[in-house]
Amino acid sequence: KHLIPALIATNQDQGVLKRVMSFVTGNDHFFLNLSMAACKSMMKAAEGVPNSTMVTVMARNGVNFGIQLSGTGNQWFQAPANPVNGLF
Repeated sequence: KHLIPALIATNQDQGVLKRVMSFVTGNDHFFLNLSMAACKSMMKAAEGVPNSTMVTVMARNGVNFGIQLSGTGNQWFQAPANPVNGLF
């Protein structure tokens, strides 16, 4: 909702704007890549705090789910991942 007015204000060619807005509004995961990168950047600042139990990384690969904590360096804590039940 916030991107569309900014795009319109660029005075770009209407055809280009239409294609861009169609892509943004038609892609349910458009913001996912942006938000994941922003969160990773923020969590990097919390890494390496001695004795901290703050979770700084969460990841899954379809088999395992793992976390890293701020105060434990690069050590992973893993467990079997539940089957994915979501949109495909």
